[in-house]
Amino acid sequence: MKASKLSEPIPAHVATAAEFREALLAIRPNLTDNMLALLRFQYRATERTATPTDLAKSLGYSTDHPARRQYEELGRLIAAVLNFTPPRRADGVYSYWCTLSTGDSELNGGDQRFVMRPELATAVAELRWGGHA
Repeated sequence: MKASKLSEPIPAHVATAAEFREALLAIRPNLTDNMLALLRFQYRATERTATPTDLAKSLGYSTDHPARRQYEELGRLIAAVLNFTPPRRADGVYSYWCTLSTGDSELNGGDQRFVMRPELATAVAELRWGGHA
């Protein structure tokens, strides 16, 4: 699945670290093992940056579609708790990945990059959900 260009800018701020921490705790009963693995993988990645291909490989998928879908669902769960409305793609679909990350919404000839929001990274660290390096 190719990323679609956003028709709205990626917001610079979504929530504080404390708000992300509370949101993560609130959604914990609904987190799948794969969603937690995606969060942990990106947290541990260099500069907290991962592509959909990286995320897919971390879960053992041969394509990025299932990883993107799970990443979007994780973002949607957190956005609902935070009452955050993410930007829309050009086709009108919300880009829930923006709840979790900033980065490139579309790259020509390359893979999209997700850069974990620092406030989310702090929340993951405070909850000790990042795993061992």
